[in-house]
Amino acid sequence: MIRILWLLVLLVVGPLAAQSQPVQVTSGEHDGFTRIVLNFGSAQDWQVGRTTDGYELRLAGISPTYDLTGVYDPIGRGRLASIWVDPQSGTLRIGIGCACHAQPFEFRPDIVVIDLKDGPPPKGSAFETALGGEELQQLAPRPIPRPRARPPEPDIAALMSPAVDSYDWTATILTGRAAQPTQGDLTETAVAQTVSLPGADPALQSLRAALMHQLSRGAAQGVVDMAQFDSKVAQPPSTGPIRVQLSSLPGVRIETTDHAPKGLTAEGVACVADEKLDIASWGTDQPISEQMGEAMAGLMGEFDAPDPAAELRAARFLLFIGFGAEMRQVLEQLSSIQPDAKVLASLSHILDSTDDPQPAFVDMAACDGAAALWAILGGSAPEPGVTLDRAAVLRSFSALPVHLRRLTGPLLADRLLGLKDPDAAAAVRNAILRAPGDAGPGVVLMEARLDLDAGDPESAERRLDPLIVTSGPATPEALIAQVATHLARRAPLEPAQITALEGLLHERRDSPDAPRFALALAQARALAGDYDSAMADLADAPDAAADVWALLAEIGPDSAVLSHAIRSAGTMPQVSQAVAATLARRLSDLGFPAPAREWLLQVPVADTALAAKIALQANDALSALELVANTTDPALVPLQAQALYQLADEKALANLEASRGEEDARWRAVGRSRDWQEIAGSGPAPWRDLAEVAIGAVEDSPAAPGPLARGQTLLESSSQTRQQIDDLLAAVASPVSAGF
Repeated sequence: MIRILWLLVLLVVGPLAAQSQPVQVTSGEHDGFTRIVLNFGSAQDWQVGRTTDGYELRLAGISPTYDLTGVYDPIGRGRLASIWVDPQSGTLRIGIGCACHAQPFEFRPDIVVIDLKDGPPPKGSAFETALGGEELQQLAPRPIPRPRARPPEPDIAALMSPAVDSYDWTATILTGRAAQPTQGDLTETAVAQTVSLPGADPALQSLRAALMHQLSRGAAQGVVDMAQFDSKVAQPPSTGPIRVQLSSLPGVRIETTDHAPKGLTAEGVACVADEKLDIASWGTDQPISEQMGEAMAGLMGEFDAPDPAAELRAARFLLFIGFGAEMRQVLEQLSSIQPDAKVLASLSHILDSTDDPQPAFVDMAACDGAAALWAILGGSAPEPGVTLDRAAVLRSFSALPVHLRRLTGPLLADRLLGLKDPDAAAAVRNAILRAPGDAGPGVVLMEARLDLDAGDPESAERRLDPLIVTSGPATPEALIAQVATHLARRAPLEPAQITALEGLLHERRDSPDAPRFALALAQARALAGDYDSAMADLADAPDAAADVWALLAEIGPDSAVLSHAIRSAGTMPQVSQAVAATLARRLSDLGFPAPAREWLLQVPVADTALAAKIALQANDALSALELVANTTDPALVPLQAQALYQLADEKALANLEASRGEEDARWRAVGRSRDWQEIAGSGPAPWRDLAEVAIGAVEDSPAAPGPLARGQTLLESSSQTRQQIDDLLAAVASPVSAGF
């Protein structure tokens, strides 16, 4: 009977005793949500419903007291704007300050968890209805309450009063806003009224002691001069109020050395400390299976609560072995708060090569530590000219475990090559290869890229061949790299490789890698001479346009040049100046001066000889003559002669040929001008003889007065003239062979 009575007492008093203790309420900030944990100590029947400003939690039959003292220690007010107990209903009220929704669940019968997640609630959520059954609108963001500005004219006497337990050394000397006393008017009383020190409040003793310590330290290091204050000769302050601060600013400290302070980015953000990035110390050389057991043990402590130290140890070990996604799951599933959660999450995204929604290493490439390494690896590829602590990057990379060097090395080498630092990229390769064992296909790809960057595509291709022949995970990247090696050598690809690229692009058509494979396929088709397909591919791979047009200009067949380079006005693509000049030259050689001139418009400083040649082909002798007039270049003089010939300016042409010493060309020009007097006077023999006939220098023979005699004389003269013409034709080259 006594035992039964004790059992009844325990059944009645037990829950009441449990409820006598306040419900411990803790919180934590996570990526995308804020978590509230309520430990009731015993199983409860609970309900959560909507209110106009958030949610409320109600327990069946009881109204416990809640310990809310530490709720805001680890979190802000972005999501949880307020939390209090309704004095009338006894429910726990949760005020929401964002467009969020609550997702409560029962972690254990005695522990209720409420997650405040960003975004609208799931459709049909039972927690979006008030406990009374009313339907309420979705929650919207609310402005965070901010402290009001200090009144413009505070009571300086109250600020300086000994009754306050603090003193603002940055406050302006408000009593001196009016006209300051002159030197003669300043008395000891006036100075005391102008600048009054705090009274002898015991609460300020620690402040005075700290000030004396800092001033003494500054005087010892020579940055503070100590002076004796003479109260009888009061001097007004010459520099106005001085800010006194006991604690140092981030990255600023008093030193007697000449070294610049480190640890800050250019934007004034503190660099992540090396001790938070010492990945090499987060694991050992023991087998991974043994380390895994030790690292994952003890995650839950007393009362099944997460152990923060054990969770940090597990998260760091998972990063040590390169398990980024698994590390993020550990942080998300356990509710302990990790101060370095953002840094750990960024490391995990970098190791997984995934997008980081909250990068922790922004603008830290110039940091003198491991943060510089992860800043280069994280985010998008940095632009050339970025400030980079090269020594810190290489030093931190060499300190990584070998498996992480092999994992991150290829990406780091690519980033360094993009920054035009091949020596640093080679140092990365050496840091990987000095470790024994097979470095893996990723490192082989990295070596091929380094060879290609060094101008040795043949060596790069020899490295890639085994990766392509033995199909494996690295084969797709090896095919893309092989296209680059063939592009550097202007060598065609095999049809089978183009087919493989087509299949890879089809597999990745909706993935982020699709543009890279589309680019490689367009380049490969152009290398194979299929310019029709390559030009059609430019719609999906516009970045390939420069290479496709360059290949067409340099090695494309004449048929492809005529098919794609002759375009109507307004449809000319923008290419490099070298490619435009090459296409203009090829079209000129093929006899198409009009489209050649269109391409030449993209060359601001065009080849004078090419431009003049195209102008002559287009019968624009004036433009050609403007280009080569008064030239002293022997290679351009023939073009000047051709322009004068097209303009029929034989006199100028004759003078030009005479200045060059080309006598045959000179007298041809004089002959075309029909200046028989000049030819008869100083021309060479074949020309001079005919010129004399042309001007009537041959007289009739007086010994033949009759008609027959005169006819005989004319016949002989005609025969002689004919012979002279034959002699001239034999002595003078054909005008066609002379280029005129």
